[in-house]
Amino acid sequence: MCQGRHLDWKKFHFAASAKAFGHGSIDPRDGNTTENMHQTFIRTLQGNALNSLIEAMMENLQYVMLQSSTSKLHSNNWVSDGLYAFCCRVMFESGFLTLFGTEFNSTQDKNLSQQETQRALILNTLENFKDFDKIFPALVAGVPIHVFKSAHNAREKLAEALLHENLRKRNNISELITLRMFLNDTLSTFDDKEKAKTHLAVLWASQANTIPATFWSLFYLIRSPEAMKAATEEVQKTLGNAGEKIDLHLPSISLNRKQLDNMPVLDSIIKEAMRLSSASMTVRVAKEDFTLHLDNDSYNIRKDDIVALYPQLLHFDPDIYADPLTFKYDRYLNENGEEKTIFYRNGIEGLILQPLLMRVTPSRKRSHKELSAISKLHIQANIPLQLVKVISRYLGLSPKSALDFPSASLLTSLFILSIPGQRKRKDSAICNYLLSIFCLILFTHFSFSKENW
Repeated sequence: MCQGRHLDWKKFHFAASAKAFGHGSIDPRDGNTTENMHQTFIRTLQGNALNSLIEAMMENLQYVMLQSSTSKLHSNNWVSDGLYAFCCRVMFESGFLTLFGTEFNSTQDKNLSQQETQRALILNTLENFKDFDKIFPALVAGVPIHVFKSAHNAREKLAEALLHENLRKRNNISELITLRMFLNDTLSTFDDKEKAKTHLAVLWASQANTIPATFWSLFYLIRSPEAMKAATEEVQKTLGNAGEKIDLHLPSISLNRKQLDNMPVLDSIIKEAMRLSSASMTVRVAKEDFTLHLDNDSYNIRKDDIVALYPQLLHFDPDIYADPLTFKYDRYLNENGEEKTIFYRNGIEGLILQPLLMRVTPSRKRSHKELSAISKLHIQANIPLQLVKVISRYLGLSPKSALDFPSASLLTSLFILSIPGQRKRKDSAICNYLLSIFCLILFTHFSFSKENW
């Protein structure tokens, strides 16, 4: 990755965002906005601001899974739901509340009818989000959204809900959205609809990876009794050390970031699920002519050529991961049960597994503790043929050979191997995913405890 200085993520990101969400160019050089808008992620997703976001997310996760479904929990009838549908509903509703706040004042009594009305509106927003998200790869590939009538209508409805006049009616809006609203109103030349569509980009970024990541983590966790046992024990230990207790009649459980970070088993489970599931390509644009040196070959790259990195070439490399197609919940734990970061390839010592943060991180040295998954702007997997042709052209591959790669999954978190010496980092998504899985385990424990029924 020492050659990363030749590659630019912004150019592709700015163009893809404008195509997909329908706002004007967000490249500061085009004059519609300023660099201050892009600095909002730094100012609001690190330090104390990130602590507040984590606290809000934890509270909303528990509210969505327990309080908003209280009538169902006390019903004598079982409620069935698909795992993906469950993850989709829980993560979208809690994430939306965390970013964009509520329609009632949290200091006042939450009237049941108000809750139900708000929940119905958010779930309707979720349906619009699904319709839009389905065709996202095609939009990035350059297909006009008007070709997809229902998706176009869905995008416009999503944007309408995020108009500033509507957001100002909500309480407890996150600092990230509040600041972006202020900068949009004072520094950008966007009209009201375009401002709303920049918020839609943040909404999509907060959900497009988090939902499938949560699904795949739970999927592998449920399939592995050994992993479930280890994760449950770790959750119970963490709760005990924090003096917390699982009880529907008690206030919601609250853990700080340090306590969440000290859960290596869940951390390993999530990383292993992501390793097996992530399959999208990360795309860069060459800033200048240069020679790309790989292990056994080199390629002459021209300015403005597109370079794509395919993570599963590493994820399924048996020289790095023994038995790479098998889920091993403790793969990222060392002999002492702590986080494992050192991996080897062909006997070469000192390769460190690190997430690829260049996509949204203003500094590659930014610690994952200073970022939130809600800030991640990734390109959706399921890359259509048109984009495969473009990428394969610049990689010197035939479209057929490009399509012969393992099929893409929904998850888009990426990993790379880099030489040691860089500051230790974790995936910015891990903290949020860990929080989500933690709360879902609590929910499962509560739901199946006879004394609570």
